[in-house]
Amino acid sequence: MTEATSKEFAYVLNLITPAHRGMAEAVFAALPDVLLTSPSSMTGKYHPPDEIGKGGLARHVHRFVALTDQGCRLIADNVPWRDAIYIAAVAHDAYKETLTRDFYWSHPLESAKNVWTIAGYAEATEACLFHEGRWTDPRCVEGATKLGIPITQTPGLREVMHFIDYFVSRREAWTIMQDNWRKEQETK
Repeated sequence: MTEATSKEFAYVLNLITPAHRGMAEAVFAALPDVLLTSPSSMTGKYHPPDEIGKGGLARHVHRFVALTDQGCRLIADNVPWRDAIYIAAVAHDAYKETLTRDFYWSHPLESAKNVWTIAGYAEATEACLFHEGRWTDPRCVEGATKLGIPITQTPGLREVMHFIDYFVSRREAWTIMQDNWRKEQETK
């Protein structure tokens, strides 16, 4: 990872508790540079228009972190796996562009494998592995099992991770977020 990529996501470290900050730093330092230049989707079928081109994946990650932060503030700041979601927010799609189209299905496994190998943080690993919810390819779970990656089945973790990823990946959500942002700007 280049210094530019490290700076891009440095603010996320301030959202993570000291207990997991070192793990997050290690995971973030190992992320591929394509995270800053890649689109968030190969097809553009569902994603917001500004995520389709260069830098779209980075925008997707920033939205993911922002929604996670708002959710934690709204619901409870002491969600036990909050740090796992922040780490997974940055890492979950980082390896999409390093894979060929034939192996695109495996990007959750690649992210999970890297988080587990670098940090050994089971909840962040699980969040990466299951970020696609019910669309998680069974080969990802088989691969994780073969690699000895634990699947903790932490209550609520998979569901929250998938919901946030799903929401920030939809054009409709982007429109709602843009409209709300405009309204906030008008009242200032």
